Amino acid sequence: MKSIFIAVSLLLLSFNSYAAAYLGMGFGKVDYDADAISTFDDPTGLEFFIGNNFSDNLAFELGIVKFGESSDGIPPEWRLEADSLAFSLLGKSQVSETAQIFFKFGLHSWDISISEDGFGVFGEEDGTDIFYGFGANFKVSNQVGLGFRYNIYDFDGDDVTMFSFNAQIELQ
Repeated sequence: MKSIFIAVSLLLLSFNSYAAAYLGMGFGKVDYDADAISTFDDPTGLEFFIGNNFSDNLAFELGIVKFGESSDGIPPEWRLEADSLAFSLLGKSQVSETAQIFFKFGLHSWDISISEDGFGVFGEEDGTDIFYGFGANFKVSNQVGLGFRYNIYDFDGDDVTMFSFNAQIELQ
């Protein structure tokens, strides 16, 4: 909880920094077992993020990711569900007047649970690990951008990936 408070405080203090603050949301395909053969399906995840630029090439973001519920499809079905609070630094590069690419690296505090139909939740775990990714943003107006992101989240040595399409609004 202390680290969440520090991250939010830094975010609020930086709104007066170099460039525009932004917020956005996205949705996309989640793969809970990116490194292994799995019978779990690939659910749709959601992400909400707020960020601010330190310069033309460096920004940070605070985000919430809902990875969605995945099922193994074999009765009685097992279900896997996870969420994450993520803090990341982004290295950005302007490719053209309207296109920008970025790479990101950060920490995420996650919760994951597994349940079985008719039995309920029988396993829960949480932790804090690294994540990293890349993406692009394309301005469609002075304040609105559309883009994509591909992130790889570590969950105690297991990777969960998410490819998402995003919309972002500049606040200043």
